[in-house]
Amino acid sequence: MHQVIAPSTSAAADCDPSADTIVYPLVQMGPVNVNVDEQVTSRLFRSAPTGALLYLASGYFNLTDNYRRSVVDQCTATFKILTAAPEVTTSL
Repeated sequence: MHQVIAPSTSAAADCDPSADTIVYPLVQMGPVNVNVDEQVTSRLFRSAPTGALLYLASGYFNLTDNYRRSVVDQCTATFKILTAAPEVTTSL
């Protein structure tokens, strides 16, 4: 069974060493210049250690050129990305 922690403001410093999952609530509102999600996600991709396995699940994840370079070209970790397909629609 996975142990999940939701860190406060000092994420890595407060982590329980026995935890294997960290939950980060993030926000992205580009029109008002709030880019917390992009900054944290980019840093996570860049800092993932060799051999690490990262799972990313998002209903709205957009694999931008910046993210693609980080994941495909620069990172030696393994990523499992689960996101909605472009064909997904909502019916009422």
